[in-house]
Amino acid sequence: MAIYHFHVRPIQRSSGQSAVAAAAYRSGSRFQCPLTGRGNDYRGRTDVDHTELIGWKRSREALWVTAETSERRRDSTTAREYEIALPVELDRRGSIRLARRFADWLRMRYEVAVDLCIHALESGNPHAHLMTTTRASNGWDLGDKAAREWSGSKRKRHGLPNRRREFRQARMVWGQMVNAALEKAKVSARVDYRSYAEVYDGLAVAPIPTIHLGSATVRKEQGGVRTERGDLNRIIDEIRRLDEQIRLVRAEIRAEVANDEEECIDTGIVHEDLEAGRPDTSDDTVTPDQYLSPDPDRGFDEGLEDWDDDLQDALDAHDPSEYEGPESYHESWGENHEDLDHQDGDDWPDPE
Repeated sequence: MAIYHFHVRPIQRSSGQSAVAAAAYRSGSRFQCPLTGRGNDYRGRTDVDHTELIGWKRSREALWVTAETSERRRDSTTAREYEIALPVELDRRGSIRLARRFADWLRMRYEVAVDLCIHALESGNPHAHLMTTTRASNGWDLGDKAAREWSGSKRKRHGLPNRRREFRQARMVWGQMVNAALEKAKVSARVDYRSYAEVYDGLAVAPIPTIHLGSATVRKEQGGVRTERGDLNRIIDEIRRLDEQIRLVRAEIRAEVANDEEECIDTGIVHEDLEAGRPDTSDDTVTPDQYLSPDPDRGFDEGLEDWDDDLQDALDAHDPSEYEGPESYHESWGENHEDLDHQDGDDWPDPE
């Protein structure tokens, strides 16, 4: 089934990362960073199925060398990457078209250059890496910082939403694009771009999210090697299964309670009708005049008078001596009360 995965990460010098090295790895290329002098050769990768540049007319190496040399600070963010999962239901052509569409949206939205690299289309984990510049691109060079990279105060001055809302909008757009592609391919599966916190907002207990395995762990698991992350996800899956069973049982209980309440309400309506002197019309074969009087020649009021007379006769025939009356009740209470008086007062708790 189609899964939703959308992750954005910065490529930062403060973390020892290089946009040149990252681009070489994603594209399966060999680049050399002019700042460090180190070469990065990943031409041996076999899972790179498609690469292209959007918003840049020069080479890939020139793009990321320009991105690195445009920044002066030691903690600069030289690139921002979007990692997305592609639906397994789509064929190769449909997956490439979908990833390219999102790359075009990033280009138009932020005016940045986009380096699109698609991996593992023939596996069970097709995905794409979209590395974007942090500066606006005119196709040949990089200019000022893109609005996406502005500080919160600068964004506010220009009437732009905060970064959290910007990120959520990108998640929503990608989710809509995926669902549109699935619908066009006549696939019934759909994805939900909302986070766990949004989906299960207001619930006391939300399902536990699984953890990301990573390509190395996935290969081990597929080869029959159990891993710590894999075991943890299996535990989470079992907890989810038990939670689902509990949810179903609770739903059944609520349904039974609702049915009982409806029956009680219906019975209460009949009782209210009796107390008000109205007949129960649930059985259409009984007329109001016949409800209290079996004689059809007598009316409703006469039947009610007979009912009151019968009730008074029953009360007059009642023998109080056959039952324990109020006096014996008070006597038993007095005995219990005396027992309480003999108890030590220290044993009683202090009043709150």
